[in-house]
Amino acid sequence: MGAVCKICGKDMMKTKGCTIPKLHANGNVYERIKVGAPGDFDEGRSETT
Repeated sequence: MGAVCKICGKDMMKTKGCTIPKLHANGNVYERIKVGAPGDFDEGRSETT
């Protein structure tokens, strides 16, 4: 088994993406940015590549 997410418990090397819609950090709530979405480091890249 690879690295396991501390929030959802899924194996990060086997799962097909994050299922957590919001992130909570330092008392703030953020919408998760999907791969290739505006604001992502790889903006414009599809999630399947």
